[in-house]
Amino acid sequence: MRPMGTAADLQERRIKVVKWITDGTVSKKEAAKRANVSIRAIDKWLEKYKDRGITGLAPIPAKPPNRKLTDKQILLKGAVHSGFEEDLWNCPRIAAVIKKKLSVSYHPQHIGRLLRRMGWTLQRPAKKAQGRSASDIEKWTKVEWKKIKKSQEE
Repeated sequence: MRPMGTAADLQERRIKVVKWITDGTVSKKEAAKRANVSIRAIDKWLEKYKDRGITGLAPIPAKPPNRKLTDKQILLKGAVHSGFEEDLWNCPRIAAVIKKKLSVSYHPQHIGRLLRRMGWTLQRPAKKAQGRSASDIEKWTKVEWKKIKKSQEE
């Protein structure tokens, strides 16, 4: 866990502790007690100071966090646009697209949580009969449905 204080404050503390030890003012143990750090931390600071001098004690900029899935653009274009045969999204497919486009890895089971946070809900495709044909449906509605409707009215 990162200690409290600004980067400049922490750098100043590192410099002060290294100076105490290199001047022989205090021992590592006493310096660790005064600065409220571990002896291992002091050893690391001394090693960096030995290798690079005072610049070795400078703060290291934090890595930017991984880009989160906030942009719905990729998903709104559809699965076919992303290279899949059918336009149906599922968690493994979304995880693969995120990995490819954003270079961020998510476990497929975590994708559902991310989508819910974005306000998306689970949608299931409408089931259609395999042998369904538009001409048969039109014929049935014009002929058969009229017969059924007339028999119910009588």
